[in-house]
Amino acid sequence: MKNRFPFFFVFAAATLILVSCTEPQKQSMQPLNREVPNVGNSAAGQLDWCDDLIEDYVARSTDELLVLERKDTSVHFGWYLDRVEITGDKKFMIFHLGHEVSDEGNTNVRFVTNGWLYIDSLARKLYVYDFATDTIVAFD
Repeated sequence: MKNRFPFFFVFAAATLILVSCTEPQKQSMQPLNREVPNVGNSAAGQLDWCDDLIEDYVARSTDELLVLERKDTSVHFGWYLDRVEITGDKKFMIFHLGHEVSDEGNTNVRFVTNGWLYIDSLARKLYVYDFATDTIVAFD
């Protein structure tokens, strides 16, 4: 029995290392162009209406992080579609909203999520995820 434990431990550690080193599959990020109000970089233009909803949210939101990011033009602000979630009779597209950061020399570029937006694809209505209450709130 003693001989099996070291083998299992080495096998589990090697598997964990291999899994953690794989590159996550990225989806296309929708960069917010501050000068052109109509950004449509989504797949074949199928989600242009989502871009419009998100841009409207970004422009009108009173969220402190978004207000600061709107003022700082050096921030590479954007969003990307993370997943689709079906709850009851609603089908939500969940978007990460945030910005890119990198180390010195523009190395190790990564996306930092500031928040999540839920878009009801049937009603075309936007909801904001409220982290404190773990609920989504309609944005009007």
